[in-house]
Amino acid sequence: INSDWHGYSNYNALNAKLEHRARGALVTLAYTWAKSTDSKSAAAGIGASGFNGWQGFLNNHDPARDHGLSDFDVDHRLVGSFVYNLPFGNGEKFAGDATGVKNAVVGGWQVNGIYTWQHGFPITIQASDLGGLNDTFGSNRADLVGDPDVGDQTVERWFNTQAFAQPGFGQFGTSGRNILRGPGINNFDFSLFKNFEL
Repeated sequence: INSDWHGYSNYNALNAKLEHRARGALVTLAYTWAKSTDSKSAAAGIGASGFNGWQGFLNNHDPARDHGLSDFDVDHRLVGSFVYNLPFGNGEKFAGDATGVKNAVVGGWQVNGIYTWQHGFPITIQASDLGGLNDTFGSNRADLVGDPDVGDQTVERWFNTQAFAQPGFGQFGTSGRNILRGPGINNFDFSLFKNFEL
């Protein structure tokens, strides 16, 4: 049986942005809530995870069981940024009368920052395909036999591995597609600049 390469998807989102501009400063805060679901995130693995992209439906006779979060779904993302020209040098609050070498040293300083926080991308728990059920690369999903939640996640224990098991010979796994999320992003970048006038 050849894989069925059709699919369907749905996307909903809310975007909000706050921006404040002042003399020498710009502050921006942007938030996105989104939910993207589909039955296949990409054909032939283009722009998708290798497992969910290359693999056809787990069961071509039941494509609905593959409907889940898109491989690229991020439900929460917050980005804050600022640009601030420090008030030193000619015409500024401090050393406003500076000229020449003095102004070249104390003036033109700027600090910038970008803070990014977002949830992780969805992940699917795979299993070996015992019995050759799938018609492409032989990937199957694990059986869900317990609660995957571990409470406080750590690098060593991101989800409850005991909640998944190898399906029986010739059986499709019972867990859904993209039912867990991988680690997210929590990152702050800071920079200090010196601008020189020519």
